[in-house]
Amino acid sequence: MKITGRYIPQRVELLSLLVALGLVLFIAVLSYRAWAVFDRRSQQIDITQQIVDGTNALLSSITDAETAQRGFLLTGEDRYLQAHQQALARILATFSAFRNTIASRRPDQALRVYALEPLIRRELDELQQTIKLR
Repeated sequence: MKITGRYIPQRVELLSLLVALGLVLFIAVLSYRAWAVFDRRSQQIDITQQIVDGTNALLSSITDAETAQRGFLLTGEDRYLQAHQQALARILATFSAFRNTIASRRPDQALRVYALEPLIRRELDELQQTIKLR
């Protein structure tokens, strides 16, 4: 190859090609690693969002049960009991799904979720007891 009247030795061309190939491979490896980290972070964000959604759904259902219980205690109307029963069914279903999600995706957090169960049971028992007393 001729450049301005001089020849570039073949070794320099081969060396330049190898350096360029090495650089491309290095960039490819770094890109793959960055993609893998991004993928892991995306999965962690999805799991965290499921945990937040499950917690909010559980809290909302418990609040609905308490609201319906207070409505029944104040008025004695059966429509509040129906709303209370519906909220209880949602609480049990939501907690079961929440517990299964946490156990399968975040085993390190499973103990915290299992610790919630007696607290929820105690709250629901208290709600039921006050309704019976009414």
